Amino acid sequence: MSKDDLNLLTQLSKEQIHTFKAIFNLIDQDHDNKISVKDLKTTIVNIGIDNIDDDAINDMIPNGQAEINFNSFLKIMNSKFGTFSGKQELTQAFAAFNEPQSTKTIDNINSKKLSESLVETEKKSSDLNITKSDIEKVIKEFTDTNELTGQQTFSADKFIDTIHN
Repeated sequence: MSKDDLNLLTQLSKEQIHTFKAIFNLIDQDHDNKISVKDLKTTIVNIGIDNIDDDAINDMIPNGQAEINFNSFLKIMNSKFGTFSGKQELTQAFAAFNEPQSTKTIDNINSKKLSESLVETEKKSSDLNITKSDIEKVIKEFTDTNELTGQQTFSADKFIDTIHN
C-alpha cells in the first residue's frame, strides 16, 4: 500500500469507506473488483438512463484508463465527497440560509440565494475543486418548486441525509 493510499484511508471515515465499497460493488456488474466502461454503461441503463452517449461514460473513468480498481474509485469519491462535514456542522451551516419565518428547521432555503452564495464562495477560494455548474446541479437535484408561488426551496435535510447515508 502506497503512502497516498494510507493518507486517503486516514482522510475517510470507516462509514465512508463502507458506503463507497457498497457503491463500488453495485457498479462492478461483473464482480471482477474493477469498474469498466461496460460496468458503468450497464449500471446507467439499469437505473433507467438510456440516452447517455458513450463519450460521457468513457469520461467517467479518469486518464483514459480501461477500468479502475477500488483504490482509484476511493480517490475519485474522496475528491468529490470525502471532505463533507458532519451532519451537525452542515445543519448549522445551512441554518444560516433559512428564510426568516423558518428558524427551527432547514427546509425553507431559497435555492437561488444558496446558489449565488456558494458560487461566490467558490470564486474566492482557490482550494475548492468545484465548478459553478457542479453547484447548480446539486442544488437543482435537491430543490422543490412550490406550484402555487413558483418559489424554489433547497431541501438541506434531504441533501444531508443523502451524503451521510
